[in-house]
Amino acid sequence: MTTFYKKIIPTFLVIALAVLTGLVIGKMYLDANTALADSKLTWAEAHTPMNQVEALYNSTKEKSIEEFSAKELYLIAEYKLSLCDFKIETTGFIKSGVSLGGNVIGKDSPVMMRSVKQKKGNLYTYEKLSPTRSVAGIPTPNICMQISYDLQKKNEVKIIKNDDGAYFTNIGSYSGDLDPSVLRADFSDASNKDVSKKTAAAYEAEFKATPDKQYIPFIISDVTYTDKPEVKHENGEHSFTISLSGHEVLKDAALYYAKEICYTCGYGTPSINWSNVKMDIVIDDNFNFKSIHFDENYTLFASGLPMGVKSAEVQDLFDSVFTVSEVA
Repeated sequence: MTTFYKKIIPTFLVIALAVLTGLVIGKMYLDANTALADSKLTWAEAHTPMNQVEALYNSTKEKSIEEFSAKELYLIAEYKLSLCDFKIETTGFIKSGVSLGGNVIGKDSPVMMRSVKQKKGNLYTYEKLSPTRSVAGIPTPNICMQISYDLQKKNEVKIIKNDDGAYFTNIGSYSGDLDPSVLRADFSDASNKDVSKKTAAAYEAEFKATPDKQYIPFIISDVTYTDKPEVKHENGEHSFTISLSGHEVLKDAALYYAKEICYTCGYGTPSINWSNVKMDIVIDDNFNFKSIHFDENYTLFASGLPMGVKSAEVQDLFDSVFTVSEVA
């Protein structure tokens, strides 16, 4: 999910936009707050114990889907992904800008994003694509990355990351209607210089979890989420909304997702202050995720941003569609 992009509009773009629109740049200031602390939990500490999740999943053979809470449905659907082949296609937009004089400037030029998470047999792959966009003549960077992981061997994670976007085969168009679903890349001809291999232990140390624990961006458990949203049952679909607010809550719920965002952004010493996240979730009659709409809001802090900018306000608006093969 989203989420994690180096799509920061630099200060000189703000000035250019102000000149073009006839605004007078007067007393402006940058939000220079420092980033808050990251989560200190491990994945096992943040997540519901797997023996409890497995028992919950096994109880679906005896209980009706209407008997489960929203949190239980989330855990069951998440667990089923580990048992099945699946494809999760996520498309949407990243809106980012800098804070000047109390206003966030630059969010009116969204950047496209498409990702595909796929498990076939023992192979899990994750591709994330976000092509460059020229905003007032200033290009945003490309994100063109693939992660692959052998779920049987579990000893190595392969990462292909090419920031210049050389592997894009269709980057769509920013001149007309934006359509992130067209984004494609071909990693088959990747040269060795763009490939890195990490041991599973090294990957987990950096990203706080191995890839097989990262199918869904957010951890929803008794540790990270205490609300009890109502589940709406209608026409074979079971829908509910999970809302998370505040950095102290989200730093644990986004334990590994935050690390992925920081890795993708490409700037030095990145860190995130979470504001709020809303997930509109639909599950089918077979306890499978059908779709999730994500609305994520956070501030990205990093060193090396242009013209002395220290942070950017980011909103990710993503839609994930799930195709899940039933357990044999």
